[in-house]
Amino acid sequence: MVYKILFFFWAVVSMTLFACNKASIDEMHDGVVNLSSVGVVNAVPGSSGMDVFVNSTRINNTSDKLFFGEHIPYRNTYSGDVEFALTSYSGTKQEVHKEQLTFHPNRVYSVFVYREGGLKLLQSEDNVLLPAKGQAKLRVVHLGGNVASMKVFSDERNVIFQRVGYKEVSSFINLPINIGYNLEITDENSDVTLELSFEPQNQGIYTLLIKGNKNNVGAGETGLEAKIIKH
Repeated sequence: MVYKILFFFWAVVSMTLFACNKASIDEMHDGVVNLSSVGVVNAVPGSSGMDVFVNSTRINNTSDKLFFGEHIPYRNTYSGDVEFALTSYSGTKQEVHKEQLTFHPNRVYSVFVYREGGLKLLQSEDNVLLPAKGQAKLRVVHLGGNVASMKVFSDERNVIFQRVGYKEVSSFINLPINIGYNLEITDENSDVTLELSFEPQNQGIYTLLIKGNKNNVGAGETGLEAKIIKH
């Protein structure tokens, strides 16, 4: 699905912006409209859903609950300086966060929502060019609280990612397909160990998300977790 984004950046606004009405269109530039594409990841422990807006235009459908650890796939949206706003739900509680972000035209972004005191945003510009046939791409995003950095090993203790710091988005690496990878994710002192199995598909693009908080165990929270997101 990722490569389709690249073909629709110059599409008519009414066909590409989700839930975009005439008033929203009138607010945009005359002539050709430059679009960006953005995906959103909920990395807020305890969040039972999110509503996400760019310049007051909702980008997730009401059926897209966006629970903790889930993501909204890349969707076309406004470019330029935008107001990125969200409401995160946890039981009967609601938390609102607004922040200005910059999306350059014809670029693809991920926005990771996490908690550090209040809600925070981590933005990355994503390289969504497909890898060669027989290959897949993988990166790591470390949003696991109270862990300074993580390493990722594959089978036989081969290091795939040497050091990924907290709030860091690694570069993509290529991996051969038709192999089942048993990943081991540890902190610098090996106090934390997470294990995850994954078998990449041909020309697949993946994010290994480290989420949660090392010190939050119990009361519905499970400490640190790792999850593979397929873009």
